[in-house]
Amino acid sequence: CIADVGSCVLSSGINAEYGGRTHSLNYGLLIATYRDGESGTVCDDGFTTTNAIAICQEMGFEDSEYASWESDGSFMEEQSSLPIVMDDLSCSGYDFASCSFSREHNCGHSEDVVINCNPEVTFSLVDWEGRTHSLNYGLLIATYRDGESGTVCDDGFTTTNAIAICQEMGFEDSEYASWESDGTFMKEQSSLPIVMDNLSCGGYDFSSCTFSKDHNCGHSEDVVLRCGPAELEPDLQVQFSLFDRDGNLNSTNTYGLLIATYEYGESGTVCDDGFTKTNAMAICQEMGFEDFKDASWESDGSFMEEQSSLPIVMDNLSCGGYNFSSCSFSTEHNCGHSEDVVLRCGSM
Repeated sequence: CIADVGSCVLSSGINAEYGGRTHSLNYGLLIATYRDGESGTVCDDGFTTTNAIAICQEMGFEDSEYASWESDGSFMEEQSSLPIVMDDLSCSGYDFASCSFSREHNCGHSEDVVINCNPEVTFSLVDWEGRTHSLNYGLLIATYRDGESGTVCDDGFTTTNAIAICQEMGFEDSEYASWESDGTFMKEQSSLPIVMDNLSCGGYDFSSCTFSKDHNCGHSEDVVLRCGPAELEPDLQVQFSLFDRDGNLNSTNTYGLLIATYEYGESGTVCDDGFTKTNAMAICQEMGFEDFKDASWESDGSFMEEQSSLPIVMDNLSCGGYNFSSCSFSTEHNCGHSEDVVLRCGSM
């Protein structure tokens, strides 16, 4: 029967996105078009992963061996008005020449095949040091099955994408996911490759997502992801201050060792894990400095005498914006004083 088939492509031959437009991305409603011009959906009767691989390979996808599929009767607008033109597809191998099928069917559109020709990819979040961690906030890293790993560009990125990725990583509170772009989140971030762009998810399951491995981005567009509510310590009030090298507190100081003091009296230094310029600006604004947008920071374990005797009382500070109400943090830490934050709240 293969001689009767004109093409197999995402929608003009095999695949359509939600709006019914043919595209070159690797996920969509499977459309078969015959040489006589008849075109329509493919029924899932007898459909297998081998079939999916053979079709993805026929469409020219390099990573066709990782293809997957599902049935979806409401993937595309006006899908129900399309004819069903293929059934009982059966491929004995990964070449479409090994496949047979019928143009007759006994199916409904709930059995329409949606195919995913994605390479398998996993995600992780890394902190400022580039360490993978189990916390719910960090620089988003995509790693492909072939070992290629790097950052994700924000072109077309949405909250739906964020939720889908957080759910894929197993976070229970993925419905609260949020994201931002930050090109200076991690040390040596600029040396990482950018390995994913134009990520687009049709729902909250990553199987609904498409993306490109090619990009036209800079690292200022790297996605930083939060996979949960913004506040880790929502009821805990904290005040900040800057101490000079002699250990003196002066409210007019724009530069010094950052000290956090909680409402119950505990006071100490702030660890730099996950610390960013956005965090610095949020804290400087919280302390009332008008030039908070010029804020900068560094790590220094010997800035102040007797610094090593102070407790470290804050870690994993993460701010979604320049207002401290957007920040979350942990009172637990895994730091040494060499990671203490020294903050400058203005230009030098």
